[in-house]
Amino acid sequence: MDTVAVIVLDGLTLGKRVRLARIAEGWRQIDVASRAMVSPGDVSNVEQDRPVHPWKLRRILEALGLERRP
Repeated sequence: MDTVAVIVLDGLTLGKRVRLARIAEGWRQIDVASRAMVSPGDVSNVEQDRPVHPWKLRRILEALGLERRP
């Protein structure tokens, strides 16, 4: 039986959540970019809380199984 650990971290920016999710998967930025069909620079921008087109952000979040919270 597999064990799943769930950690809730409040107060993190969206970029930090994306970075932690990517690292938890063992993926590089280029791996996320490939899965999301965006550039590695887009993934980097999201992780650094820089603006990206909404459709690119949505693809990155979907690739990591994340939701955008208000």
